[in-house]
Amino acid sequence: MLIGISNYGISEIIFNSNYPIYLLVYLLIPILMLYKVKLYDVNNNFLSKSNTDILRGLFILIIIFHHISLRMTFPGLMSPFRHFGYLGVSVFFFLSGYGLSISRLRNNDSNNDFFIKRISRVLVPYMLINFITLNIEYFFYDKYYGFADLIFYTLGIKMLNSTMWFINATIILYIVFYMSFRYFNGKASIVILFGFSAVYWLAHAYYFHLGVWWYNTIFCFPIGVYIGNNYQIFVGHISKLVQKNYLLLMFGTTGLFLLSYLIANTPLGSMLRMGIVYQTASSILFLFFIMSILLKIQLTSNMMGFLGGISYEMYLVHVQVLNIYFKTYNGNNIYTYFVLVIATSILLKEVVKLIQNLFWQSRVKWRYGN
Repeated sequence: MLIGISNYGISEIIFNSNYPIYLLVYLLIPILMLYKVKLYDVNNNFLSKSNTDILRGLFILIIIFHHISLRMTFPGLMSPFRHFGYLGVSVFFFLSGYGLSISRLRNNDSNNDFFIKRISRVLVPYMLINFITLNIEYFFYDKYYGFADLIFYTLGIKMLNSTMWFINATIILYIVFYMSFRYFNGKASIVILFGFSAVYWLAHAYYFHLGVWWYNTIFCFPIGVYIGNNYQIFVGHISKLVQKNYLLLMFGTTGLFLLSYLIANTPLGSMLRMGIVYQTASSILFLFFIMSILLKIQLTSNMMGFLGGISYEMYLVHVQVLNIYFKTYNGNNIYTYFVLVIATSILLKEVVKLIQNLFWQSRVKWRYGN
């Protein structure tokens, strides 16, 4: 493997052979996903924890492959992944909104405790990985930061790499979710979330100009909140549709998704000057395409479920590990890279769990004086 190095990381990756990554992407992962899949007439529990964890496992891999493919000078069969990244993000935004909504309905904690627990799961590992990265850059790459920059980068106010936009956007959405459900009822809160998403989309499209990835999937979060808040009603309606017209549902969602995706990611979108509109539409339609599949199956992959359990940590570390492995050690094995990502993610998760347990224990002692 030959590697082109920029000052801030890897500018290109040229594999001696792409076959190892092809084997992983097009054979091993599909086998893991489809192994012992259960078929149903209608799976009313299609957004079960098992299914959603496995989805997280699959789509974190797709996002990682997306970032790898962007660095490959000769991507070959990995070329489609250069356009798949936002679809993976759409699933994560949807599952975040859905998970928040379900947790809120089931949780007996106060609003403040609920928000602190949820936001800490995002913020603590984010700040910890930022702090570790800053130290690695200082001790191994002789890169110096001023005191203000150290604070800003650790807190995530400034980003150490562009992929961290997703964390910042998630934090913003969590805050809006918390504020809306704290002061308004469920229906009003969902309207507020959709309204905020529309303003966020327009502001980024016409004012901030930070890149389409900042906003082309933003509506997937309130959609997840809506379905989580109205799950039984949604399942009741969708079950009837599946029993009567599943083929219409499947072909309809598939056709509309593929049409919007092709327009968004081909020159036609640029010609129509509406590429971002079709990207946004395709991210939403992709969710319904995935749900249409899940309505008929139950995923059972333990490995993918395991990866789903550490998917957030994998997102945080995968670019840092990529830069260190390929840049510092001139690594040449895609499987070694993934072992390092998974091992680092597990370690990060355990350290964060320890920090959070210590925090909540001290909070209980402070509150009750024990």
